[in-house]
Amino acid sequence: MTGANITPAADSDTPEVLAEIQAWNPREDKEGQARYGRLFADSAAHFVAFADKLKQLWLTRPTPEELSPDILKQIQVPTLVMAGDHDVIRLEHTIGIFRSLPKARLLIVPSSPHNTLGEHADWLNPLIASFFAEQ
Repeated sequence: MTGANITPAADSDTPEVLAEIQAWNPREDKEGQARYGRLFADSAAHFVAFADKLKQLWLTRPTPEELSPDILKQIQVPTLVMAGDHDVIRLEHTIGIFRSLPKARLLIVPSSPHNTLGEHADWLNPLIASFFAEQ
């Protein structure tokens, strides 16, 4: 897993990113609408409905009943917890996830934003393959 959160954005994201999410108005996000139209089969007109739901998800989910450190403690499989050192998820939050998983390993990716896999696939893919090969 990479760049994950187990609480809503107010508790997991950096203050700057939380402010951006709260201020984001999908109806005015013409760049987002255009990108959505290029990447997804439905029309760019669907972007606003999609983005409104995504914003609500980021601000309200997951709830403690859905995901929490106590729930993570029950997972007994090896897990690679990754995040970029410049991730939108606070480092303390990622470390909390790591500490909650009994068989976790932690990899903080240097010089990396939230998109760790997209930014550093060339050297992360062999590390991830090695992790799976050990299991």
